[in-house]
Amino acid sequence: MPARALELPKPLTQPIDTQPWPQALRDSIAEPVHFVALTRTRVDTGFWLYRPRLWVWVGGRGLTLWAWGYAPYQRTYDKARLLGSFYNHVTGAVALADDDRKVFQTLTLPPDTGYQLLAQIYNGSPPPGSSPATPRIAPANPALLDMTQQGRPDAQIHN
Repeated sequence: MPARALELPKPLTQPIDTQPWPQALRDSIAEPVHFVALTRTRVDTGFWLYRPRLWVWVGGRGLTLWAWGYAPYQRTYDKARLLGSFYNHVTGAVALADDDRKVFQTLTLPPDTGYQLLAQIYNGSPPPGSSPATPRIAPANPALLDMTQQGRPDAQIHN
């Protein structure tokens, strides 16, 4: 049996209430937010001994990265530019990449949150270069999965 690719969850479509968020974060949001997460990625925002964690949120048109500080960090990317993004399960990070798989930002997230972020980026459609049945997010080593499911032909069990 060949290795099966993992499927992305359904994208979230209902806007999230931003009222309980900090005022500085709410002021930088210009559109309804469908997904938000606090990553484990830390960025330099001008503090000497502290690097705040990076927030990521996805609205209707794009993805925004934000961290507070003396020099606040904010980057906004159009979702159409992020169609090469993938989750690296070894490092536990979502790699934001363009169509040529050129990675320009990584976000450390748990697997379920990372896959939901990818679902928001792809908006329910499979990544380019893959069929709907086999998206680009696949186990790291399909050969290893085949060996464990089918048994190794060269391995012998000794009692």
